[in-house]
Amino acid sequence: MKLRIDHIFMQDNNQKNSVTTDEIMNFLVDHMVTKEELRYEVAEIRKEMATKSELGKLRSDMIDHMNKNTLQLETTFGTMMRAEDRKVGALINLLADKNVISSQEAGMILKLEPFPSM
Repeated sequence: MKLRIDHIFMQDNNQKNSVTTDEIMNFLVDHMVTKEELRYEVAEIRKEMATKSELGKLRSDMIDHMNKNTLQLETTFGTMMRAEDRKVGALINLLADKNVISSQEAGMILKLEPFPSM
């Protein structure tokens, strides 16, 4: 918290009082930090901070996890697409067998991506 000494010694009508040395000393005693207190606080903060190597390992672990999950999703997605492609292929062949579309049209459709056949 940032304190300004001139705001502490203001009267209600916003005029400054004369400040005594004792008041300044009391203010400093109440608000100053010793070297030992500062060192202790810095040491406590450092204990909670991650090191560069810890952050590097965490980054590596996260990338590995993401790569693993991405590979699993790609595999699952590919399997699902192949199943749907088989269904579409079966439907196209059924439509061609029933003369709804010509065998030439069926062949053109089956040659399309993602899994061209024929």
